[in-house]
Amino acid sequence: MKILDGKKLSAVIRARLKEDIKHSGITPGLVALLVGSDPASRIYVGLKEKAASEVGMHFERIELPESTQREEMINIIHGLNDRENVHGILVQLPLPSHIDTDEIIESIDPNKDADGFHPVNIRRIKKGNAKIISPPHAGIFAFLSETGTNLEGKKVALLVNSHEFGDPLADLLTQRGAEVENLVKQDNYHSSTRKADILIVAVGKANLIQAKDIKKDAIIIDVGTNKIDGKVVGDVDFESVKDKVSWITPVPGGVGPMTVAYLLKNTFELASMGKKA
Repeated sequence: MKILDGKKLSAVIRARLKEDIKHSGITPGLVALLVGSDPASRIYVGLKEKAASEVGMHFERIELPESTQREEMINIIHGLNDRENVHGILVQLPLPSHIDTDEIIESIDPNKDADGFHPVNIRRIKKGNAKIISPPHAGIFAFLSETGTNLEGKKVALLVNSHEFGDPLADLLTQRGAEVENLVKQDNYHSSTRKADILIVAVGKANLIQAKDIKKDAIIIDVGTNKIDGKVVGDVDFESVKDKVSWITPVPGGVGPMTVAYLLKNTFELASMGKKA
């Protein structure tokens, strides 16, 4: 078993990004909107702010009360769309239940959509001409590259809890020649996961995947984050599978740090595209 160390790999990405920003003559600007007082969301935004500062990126945090209505959020986003010093806009999810998340995401200029969730950017992925992809997806491909695996003909199982996450990832993998089973919200997944050369799991169920559920020498990318007795664990039971896999991401320290690194990289790339335009 080899560990796909997200902390180590993301540090390399951030160091390279810091140099790219320094030599570009651009100061990328990233703005995060945070609604309500969810403790986890505050921690995530804080990590992004710290990382942005380290690479030389301008970062702003806009904090709004839980009672904020959609109209106010959309007006704020439209204002950010018009600001030339803002190149990336991030809406920290989840939003309060009275706000339509899709409507908020769609109000972001697709060319400032640092998270890659806007329908225009999703359509670009499907057509094979993506400008950016979402940070967790980019992190997953960086991990797969790290393994040296040629995706052509590989069986990939995506055990995920939403089409928003699974469908673009399935498109990207298929475009690289993989044979993909997109198991969105499926309970009868065992026969598929046991045949998969690569298993990507993002369902939010602690230790769901056991050794009996996977193929020998599979590559496992665990996107899940769950808390048990104050300890953070993934969707894959690490102890159960560690002697059966070839490569695996740990939780914590796997996909999370890579997501932050690629959020910053996306912002820089959007800023660079804007300068060329």
